[in-house]
Amino acid sequence: MLRNRYFLRLWSAHATSTFGDEVYALAVPLIALQIGGTAPVMALLTACALLPHVVFGFVGGVYADRADRFRILRTSYIASFAILLSTLVVFASSGRDVRLVTLAATALALAAVAAFSTASVDSLIPSCVEADQLARANSSTEAARTVAMVAGPAVAGLLVAKTSPHTAIALNALSFLFAFAVLYGLNAPRSAVLTEPISKGRDTFLANLREGLSYLYRSRPLFIGVVLSTVTNLVFGAYEAILIFHLSRDVGLSTAGVGLLFAAAGGVSVVTATVLSWRAPSRGFARVMTVSIALQGVGAAVTATSTLFTIVLGQILVSATTVSYTVYWRSFRQAVCDPALLGRVSGACRSIAYAGAFAGALLSSLLLGLVEDVAVLLLCSGIAVASMGILGRLLLRDRPRRQKKRSAPVGDTGTREEETPTA
Repeated sequence: MLRNRYFLRLWSAHATSTFGDEVYALAVPLIALQIGGTAPVMALLTACALLPHVVFGFVGGVYADRADRFRILRTSYIASFAILLSTLVVFASSGRDVRLVTLAATALALAAVAAFSTASVDSLIPSCVEADQLARANSSTEAARTVAMVAGPAVAGLLVAKTSPHTAIALNALSFLFAFAVLYGLNAPRSAVLTEPISKGRDTFLANLREGLSYLYRSRPLFIGVVLSTVTNLVFGAYEAILIFHLSRDVGLSTAGVGLLFAAAGGVSVVTATVLSWRAPSRGFARVMTVSIALQGVGAAVTATSTLFTIVLGQILVSATTVSYTVYWRSFRQAVCDPALLGRVSGACRSIAYAGAFAGALLSSLLLGLVEDVAVLLLCSGIAVASMGILGRLLLRDRPRRQKKRSAPVGDTGTREEETPTA
């Protein structure tokens, strides 16, 4: 794939912008705290970064199917650069209250724009690589994301503490400018350009949106995948807060110890994604996806114990299988979905995933106030997720699928069968 100029430039732009985003994601609450913001303000800023994904994922998916996806990416990156540049101007000339409002508005705007870019990246990957390289390509983008998630917070803390808030904002702005420059002048592969209208005779936004959602509902493998994804995100949206409470209160682990545990788990995620980008199996997407879900549940259930060693092992298992599940769920839907609808399907899946995670976070605050024995909550969470993985394995079967020989990297432009991917 290193010789594939489409994928290499797409990956470089995605990796750079993702790193800038992860630095900025932690920098925002730190900046708010530094300029006098309260805990509720910090929580509000976090919500502002999450909620637009729920709504705009659908919108971004529709537009990813309506236009040149590389053009959408370039527009998204330069728009994000402009948003952050405006934020820098405001920070240089305004007081505390205006700065806090600007941080919230910036978080909302960046998240809305990100819905367009992420849907375009997801739907471009199968157009840029061969079918047997899907898992490796998705593993490579996931590796970039996990590295950013591990390194980003450390860089953010250093920048905010040692320099000024302007530095973290400027770094993210430059990351988007670099991503735009990497993709500048790059035309989409032939297979990424739609050869006919995506909605014959009804080429309106709402009609396109309905068409995508209807396709997602009618496609049995995709619908099952979305249900599995939603339940898993709902449970794990609540899981992290419950685990931290369990580690602090029941196990007696210090704040530094909790941070070290999650840092170690993050390192495992990086290693897993890196190994998969090198040696990811190119077959059995449904099998790997559902087994990963089941193992996530096993890992979550293990963290219900009171022994630190077993909790560490459980969290490592959760981290490793979360990466493999993410890679193979993305590869699975790319292989199953009609290419002309892939943007809408990817955008809808992302919106539903964020909605599930957000609902799970709200659920955790309710459960922690009602249930005294949080170990029971962890055990029940693990059993629920493991059961979903087993159910998914029974319902989703990998079947052989006839494939046309394709010339790299453009691929074919025909529709794909609504079947599970190549076994």
